Amino acid sequence: SKLLRENGKVNVLVTNGYLEPTPFDELLYYIDALNIDLKFSDDHIYKKLCNGNKEPVIRNIRAAYEAGAHVEVTHLIVTSANDAEESIQEIIDIVASIGKDIPLHFSRYFPHYKYDEPPTSPEIMFRAWRLARKKLSYVYLGNLPTDTYSNTYCPLCNSPLIVRSGYSTKIVGLDGSTCQNCGYVIKGKF
Repeated sequence: SKLLRENGKVNVLVTNGYLEPTPFDELLYYIDALNIDLKFSDDHIYKKLCNGNKEPVIRNIRAAYEAGAHVEVTHLIVTSANDAEESIQEIIDIVASIGKDIPLHFSRYFPHYKYDEPPTSPEIMFRAWRLARKKLSYVYLGNLPTDTYSNTYCPLCNSPLIVRSGYSTKIVGLDGSTCQNCGYVIKGKF
């Protein structure tokens, strides 16, 4: 990270966010953007399925955001573990309490390895998106065959800013970091 920064490169960290404060804060100095997994709002389930808890992850999301790094949060909605509306709302509230402009990605679960519950229902995914849009400016759905819920829209006028289809991305409504339609300044790294 130090070498890349010295050579004008950008560092992106994709992490479960479970790092001790001192090394995380030292690393954060060299990180430009992060995608942090916030797996559960319930510490009992966090402990049972991940042998951890949410507080270190929330602390690191907040630290990165307050340090000015571009932060995005990913939350895998897992059937029978965290797919209840109350659990989803708690994740939304945690993210919104740090910054309403933090992008939140809901990913759809599919059975894998030792956890064989059925895939997350699309209805739950769409409900999560609708709930999150009430409090957060940027909400996305992943692992679901839909482009509409992968696009970035202006929080003020709802004009499309970035259109995504699969791995294709096209900027359609931004002039630098400003919405071309209404002039709203979009926080982020473009």
